[in-house]
Amino acid sequence: MKQIISELLVLGLVFCTAALGKTKSAETDTNNYFQQFYVEENAAPVPSKDEEANGYILFVRNFMKRVYPNSIPAKDELKSSVQTITAPGEISRPLTFGIYPLKDLKGIKVTASDLKSSAGGVINSSNIDIRAVKYLSVRVGIEYMNNFMVLPKTLEKVSEIDIEKDRTREYWLTVKVPAEAKAGAYKGTISVNTPGTRPSLVDVSVEVLPFAVTSPAKMQYFTLMVFDFQSFFECKSEAEIEKSKNFAKVMKIYEDQKERGLNSISIECGPGYKEDSSGNPFLGDLEAALIVSKKLGFTKPVVYYFGAILKTARASNSGPFTQYDRVKSPALAKKIAEYYQKRCKDKGYPEIVFMMVDEPNYSGDSDGVRLKIAKELHIALHKIPGVKTFQTTEPASTEPILDVTDWFCGRVSDKDLAYIKAKGKKYGEYPFVFGSESIMFPRFVFGFLPWARGDDFVAPWQSPVTDFGKPTDFMRKAKDLNVKRKENILGEDGKVVPTVQWDSVRVGISDAKYIEKLETLIKEARETKNAEAVKTAEEAEKMLKQLREEIIQIISDKKKWSFEDFKTAEPKACGKWDEAYIEATLKKVIDYSVKLFQLLKK
Repeated sequence: MKQIISELLVLGLVFCTAALGKTKSAETDTNNYFQQFYVEENAAPVPSKDEEANGYILFVRNFMKRVYPNSIPAKDELKSSVQTITAPGEISRPLTFGIYPLKDLKGIKVTASDLKSSAGGVINSSNIDIRAVKYLSVRVGIEYMNNFMVLPKTLEKVSEIDIEKDRTREYWLTVKVPAEAKAGAYKGTISVNTPGTRPSLVDVSVEVLPFAVTSPAKMQYFTLMVFDFQSFFECKSEAEIEKSKNFAKVMKIYEDQKERGLNSISIECGPGYKEDSSGNPFLGDLEAALIVSKKLGFTKPVVYYFGAILKTARASNSGPFTQYDRVKSPALAKKIAEYYQKRCKDKGYPEIVFMMVDEPNYSGDSDGVRLKIAKELHIALHKIPGVKTFQTTEPASTEPILDVTDWFCGRVSDKDLAYIKAKGKKYGEYPFVFGSESIMFPRFVFGFLPWARGDDFVAPWQSPVTDFGKPTDFMRKAKDLNVKRKENILGEDGKVVPTVQWDSVRVGISDAKYIEKLETLIKEARETKNAEAVKTAEEAEKMLKQLREEIIQIISDKKKWSFEDFKTAEPKACGKWDEAYIEATLKKVIDYSVKLFQLLKK
């Protein structure tokens, strides 16, 4: 009996419970963690005869709205059709639907037909990626991080699955539109099959636009200071790097990033400094990042943090600043930067932007020592013509290095941001995207936000699809979908397994592409004598101006703007920016673009 009671406590079914919005909290007996449970308010739908026979009800919910294990579809979600708008050569925004089971279901298979247009165009079914959403138990509540909850997390490529009664399952579909696809509506179906029953169909419609889109030319997207390349640290040559057992996996990780719109790499250095037989620096991890960049066609700079080598890290980290040498460290920084500046040019690699100190005003530092070190190293590297430097910042650390830094990453005061932009320096944030469980947040901070503020890059720390950042089942509470894995992060299809937040990053970058297209069309229209095109361009420009002002207003209070409750991680709108408003805003952008494109063709 004692053992049974103990297991119930671990499951968080008893002890004290408290209601928090649409969640309730139950204290576990493990290190005082609290499990959050979603409280469903919808009434169970009444199934039709066909649904009763099949044992489930289909419903449609926007991908930015969570489907929990105990979700019940709302009345307006009881439909079986999904649609989206996509440019040629792009991957669509996710088309998502759910299966609400009325009984235990075995051997469910979901397949897609070809999508066809009335003009005879075809998007092959092989271009439709179908994934089941897997639940994981994850830590939530940015304010505390001692809460956890079973949430939709990874997007699994599975041939078939079983679904338990009362455990709702979401499917996540994307359509890769061929670059040569002609404009028009492409229609087909998704078939949900269970043994011994008639298939249920979800109608799919993809409106292909009459124009292509491209990423904003100036924008750089990367995950900051990743550890993916540290396994190459001991390599002594390029050939050894490419023969390494990890090289193919790293290539898959960054092929996935490229497909999602990211266009550069940033790494944190390995544990020390090495030279080749000629006495030149040979840093295997940096070499590997440069090789991968070139292979993938990345031309934007690699951001390289080498604080461990220079002994500038926090006291508790590898290469602590307590070991910093004011003579040797600047000299070594110059030697590395000078050599690799020339090497990149000779080998056709992207240039490197050098980061010597991470967050130099960290509260654990004494007397601003690391801020002084940062300034000293920025000055030293700028003695090398053409070298650019990078700095992660908080408002308190920015002013002393304003004139000796080229790229600023992090929070700065409004005054310093104005100065940075006036001086032609680069600015971007490293948002806490993957510490959040919001699906709206990554989309917003990779798309609408950097556009509105005029940022030069977006660089969240780490990535959720690497060996170092992959999501795990916290306390093994979810125990969901026993899927196969290849080398931890690769799915049954041999590709990286994304998370719902990771795919939302892709959608955010896609939003930026559509805004960029509209701005290009506005400029083209203003240069014509087409009065209707000029008038439409003025309307579109006014809409974008209002949109920019609205976004800047939303983020002006940095303590309040958020897409989730800081305690419970329950999703919420940021002002009026919820999933419906985001979709409606993008539709305005696309509608103006289509109208201008058609007017300019006349």
